[in-house]
Amino acid sequence: MISSERHAGYDNASSGKENGSIGRKFIRLKRAALLWLSQSRIVFPPTPMKYVPNLIPEHSSPGTDTYERGSLNKRAAEAAPAFLRIIGISFAILTFIISLPTLFTNVWAGIILILLGLAFLPGGYAVLERRFKFSFSWPVRLVCIPVLFILFAIVISNDTELQAERNKKTAEEQAAKALAEKEKEAVTALAIKKEQIRKARVEGFRTKAQARFKGNSAKAGLVFLDSAIIFATTERNELIETRAAYYFKTGKFEAAMKDYTSLLDSTNRNDIYYQRARCYVKLKQIKSAVADLQSAMDKGNTEASVLYEKINPLKRRVLYYVTRCCDGSTSNAKGRGACSHHDGVCDWNDPVYETYREY
Repeated sequence: MISSERHAGYDNASSGKENGSIGRKFIRLKRAALLWLSQSRIVFPPTPMKYVPNLIPEHSSPGTDTYERGSLNKRAAEAAPAFLRIIGISFAILTFIISLPTLFTNVWAGIILILLGLAFLPGGYAVLERRFKFSFSWPVRLVCIPVLFILFAIVISNDTELQAERNKKTAEEQAAKALAEKEKEAVTALAIKKEQIRKARVEGFRTKAQARFKGNSAKAGLVFLDSAIIFATTERNELIETRAAYYFKTGKFEAAMKDYTSLLDSTNRNDIYYQRARCYVKLKQIKSAVADLQSAMDKGNTEASVLYEKINPLKRRVLYYVTRCCDGSTSNAKGRGACSHHDGVCDWNDPVYETYREY
């Protein structure tokens, strides 16, 4: 009994091994055949299709309503009440209108608004389904729309914060600019006030100096004139020239000459050269006076030429002597035959002169 059972089990095992090896061989052959068919160019004629009645059970058969109405989204949109469709279309149009300017200020907020408009627009979410390959059912819509609203709120909040920071920075810059302008105006006003005070002091000292000069009090007048020169800026040369003229008038030629010299450091007027030459003449410095007069004459001063001829006139001196014949000619001979062919000698020592200036 036991041996027969063992023998039966051995037979079953051996038959199982044989079936397994046959199955593996069949699979390998099938794969090889499929590979050969894929690499070959044999074209099999299409298998004609047959109608098989009652292939799909009656309770599972799709109704004609599915093919007549289209997708679930379209059916849902048409099944929705008219007022809800009007609200959805209105909201979609509103979001599209708002998204246009928003795209220029905040790109992400504009994109989110466009997606919201498509989600609320009947048939618009079909675009999203085709684009993103998913079914935009009501559960998905109930999740996506709040998420889009939350994202829009976050983006707008961040943009609002950034705009607030930008506005704050702009306000600070404008405040700093206004403060700088105010400080600049204050500095300008202070400078104008100082300039007005300075001019008033200069004019006051000048007026007092002129009054003293008219009253034959030159010393007091020069003191006030010195005070005016201390506060002078643009009027400095004019006041120094006035003081130099009073120095010359009162016989202080050295001081007048120094004032005219200081004027020539900042100007090149011919009359200043002439006035300094007058000071040099009074100081007996004729050579320096002649140099200043020549500079003044070169610049077109006519008074300088008169003084120049006066202090440095043309002089004449004997250069040598010649023998003058009676007909006006000269002879180098000194003996009896001199001027024999020129009517004789009229002057044996006729001087020849030259003109010169001392300076």
